[in-house]
Amino acid sequence: MKKIIVSFAALVLFMACEKEIPLKQEESEPRIVVNAIFSAGDTIWINLSESRDVLYDQMLPNIENATAKLLDANDNVLADFTHDTDGRYYCTDPMPVAGTTYGLRVEAAGFKTVTASAETPSIIALSSVDSSSTNSGEQYEFKLSFTDDASQDNFYGISIVYHTYVEGGEPGEEFLSSNPYFSTKEFYVINGEPDIDGTRYAMEFFFSDNGFNGQTINFTGRQYIWSSGEGDQFFVVGLKSLSEDLYKYKLSYSKYLDAQGDFFAEPVQVYSNITDGFGIFGGSSTYRDTLWVE
Repeated sequence: MKKIIVSFAALVLFMACEKEIPLKQEESEPRIVVNAIFSAGDTIWINLSESRDVLYDQMLPNIENATAKLLDANDNVLADFTHDTDGRYYCTDPMPVAGTTYGLRVEAAGFKTVTASAETPSIIALSSVDSSSTNSGEQYEFKLSFTDDASQDNFYGISIVYHTYVEGGEPGEEFLSSNPYFSTKEFYVINGEPDIDGTRYAMEFFFSDNGFNGQTINFTGRQYIWSSGEGDQFFVVGLKSLSEDLYKYKLSYSKYLDAQGDFFAEPVQVYSNITDGFGIFGGSSTYRDTLWVE
């Protein structure tokens, strides 16, 4: 009886001390958010929006009245960006060149001017691509090899995408279907959740040359054929060289997505290289090889 009385008294005390504490949102001045990932030889697109506090659960408002300029390494203006729609801006001339550093400056009424700088790394070619079919032709194994550039720090992304033409809704109509997910057992890759047998699955695997500087790097990946269509089938193998900023952004964003919906996960800060704003301005260069399925 004495234990029951003590427990009841503790419960009453806990209920008496319980107090509702309102959560006050941090008030901060909205800033420009830049989303710009570009590749050598392709049109540069940037998306501009307004930042909001951490509890904001809607799409960020677009900025459609900004002035955006592409700069060279010495902050000289190379070109102006043209607004397309919904806060998306493009620059078709000049096209980014591998091995070149570019800058970005964005101005918009009511916001601080934001700046950023990004390198378009030099292209590193695959020295060999060997493939073989397994599981009665339902899966292909690819063995890739390339030599790391010992003169600098390098950051890589590898992709193996399966493409096939399949029939559409109308007779004779067909469309290109793609599957970017593939698997690997390489121990040095960063992303991808390991399975029981150590296999990882992702659309792209990222890693640096830390521990491989100047060496020959070998990578083995497997990709399934999901369709038995009679049209052309082919794989596109890509070796992407990333700027350090883009590498850090992709890794942190991947961790951020993994933490969504997990109440026990630690908060993830997505990497940003935008001065006086938020977001990413990052460059890459890609070497691609296409392999057709007979």
